[in-house]
Amino acid sequence: MLAGCVPKVATKAPNNGRLDLLEQRIFALEQQKLRAIAELTDQTETFRVRVDGELKNFRKSQRFFIAELDKLKQDIALITNDNELVQDKARKNGLRLKRLERRLGSQIIALSELKAFFDESVDVDQGGKREDQIAFNNAYKIFKKRNFTDAGRAFLKFRSQYTKSDLVDDAVYFIGYIHFLQGQYDRATLYFQEMLEQYPQSNWILDGKWWLGVSHERSGDINAAMDVYKELLELPAQNPIRIKAELRLEDITPVAAP
Repeated sequence: MLAGCVPKVATKAPNNGRLDLLEQRIFALEQQKLRAIAELTDQTETFRVRVDGELKNFRKSQRFFIAELDKLKQDIALITNDNELVQDKARKNGLRLKRLERRLGSQIIALSELKAFFDESVDVDQGGKREDQIAFNNAYKIFKKRNFTDAGRAFLKFRSQYTKSDLVDDAVYFIGYIHFLQGQYDRATLYFQEMLEQYPQSNWILDGKWWLGVSHERSGDINAAMDVYKELLELPAQNPIRIKAELRLEDITPVAAP
């Protein structure tokens, strides 16, 4: 009977502090992910309206970002209540999200530049109506119509026929750029390299170097692309081409293991 009168010891409630902390971290990661997805979605929609159907390759790259973000969402959903795993996942997801944002930023710059390039015109003085100026303008008009095959032939003909013209460097640049637009990156690198080596005073020298780096990257020669981008880092800090080169260099440079 005495034993029945002894008060029972209260059972200690489980410590939920650690679990609450993990839930808060997971919630914070989800919120960060949602904000990032919202920002990227808004940006993608803006450029979808502005860029016409000729830019299909860039739309494919946008689908890549959506797929990567979906994968990121799945990774976050699989985070367990293990503290070390949560921290490791958060660090890796943060790095991945930062890299995606930079890559999207680079694509945005490229899209804007490409559209602006087709909207502008090349300033070629026709006051004297020189034969080479007329021939170059005729080739450029074909290019503006986006008939790249015929434009490439016209610029190649100009390059071989007017070897002493002060517009030869322009023709070589456009030949390289046309190959780039057609996805022929190996051939594009040849003409961009030719322009840089033979016409170092060309007005297209910086643009040519930028597209040379991108062509190397698209063709799979990452080391050559990195070398070109590093050269462009010597430009002033506010130069748009330097900014683009820095973004691409950070994106393709291997991340050192912690």
